[in-house]
Amino acid sequence: MSETTFAGNARRGSRLVFAGRLGVGILLLVLVVGRVGVREPWRLLSCADPGLLAGAVAFYVLMFLIKTLRWRSMLLNRRIAVSFPRALELYLFSSLCGAFTPGRVGEALRAILPAREQKRYAESLACTAVDKAFDAALLALLLIAASRSRLLSTGESRALFLSGAALAALMAAGYGAARAIARRGIRLHRAVARLLPVSLRRMLEEQPDRFLSSGLACVRDKWVSAAALTALFWLAHVGCHYLILLSLGGSMDPWYFVLCLTLAGLVEFLPVTICGLGTREYLLVLLFEKAGLGDDMALAFALMNIVFTYAVTGILTMVVHCIRTGFGNAGN
Repeated sequence: MSETTFAGNARRGSRLVFAGRLGVGILLLVLVVGRVGVREPWRLLSCADPGLLAGAVAFYVLMFLIKTLRWRSMLLNRRIAVSFPRALELYLFSSLCGAFTPGRVGEALRAILPAREQKRYAESLACTAVDKAFDAALLALLLIAASRSRLLSTGESRALFLSGAALAALMAAGYGAARAIARRGIRLHRAVARLLPVSLRRMLEEQPDRFLSSGLACVRDKWVSAAALTALFWLAHVGCHYLILLSLGGSMDPWYFVLCLTLAGLVEFLPVTICGLGTREYLLVLLFEKAGLGDDMALAFALMNIVFTYAVTGILTMVVHCIRTGFGNAGN
């Protein structure tokens, strides 16, 4: 099989996977809406407290500011220069793309765009991977913390604790494996290389070693500040979504609410639908029932979350882009 045929088949396969995951997500979302109905969730959404929603938007902006600061500090650590406004624009844009595309396309864009001028793709990809790894590590710790919720049975608490501990152990093992591989050296596997465009392949063939060494250096040099910023991000994340819940007239045990957000975040990593579409909403309906909140409240909360993920992120991306380019033109 020629490289052209192989690449064509890979692209067709990717499109089929994208269509399948999008279809599954839409189907699940339709099933949830069909089960719950739209009249009562719409009433809750239309009566949402605007002041609390404004506070949620403020926390949402703070979330992106914190995550941009963490990611940019890693880029600067690897001598990839990018201004904070540009980094914020890239983070917003990649997050928006990630909400519309399969896999981790958003993270790939965030890794590639800052490195184009210096051609330091391995280092930039490593910074993005480590940035995402801190989020995954915190999810493991939050599973352990959320096991304290009084709404859970003893068996459920134990299962959550063990799941979080297993995920944390898996990430620790992955870090140890990366260190071991970095010491031995590694080259880009030929089968992987054939999936890449020729221009990108030539730039990456000699960079796996640089990817691992850069990633490990980011962890070694920035773990204290990155961990602190990750904790601040989750405080803002919880604050944003709890204000959304309050604006709809609901309330919940704080630890159980942390569990809901943690499981919703983990669902987004699963390669079942696009950015957890459908699966996240179905999960929230089940979790809210256990907290004594009805399906209507769960669906209204989930739909508001979709509005933030797509509409608010899109608006913020356009605003930051206009401000940044406006300042740039003014400076010229």
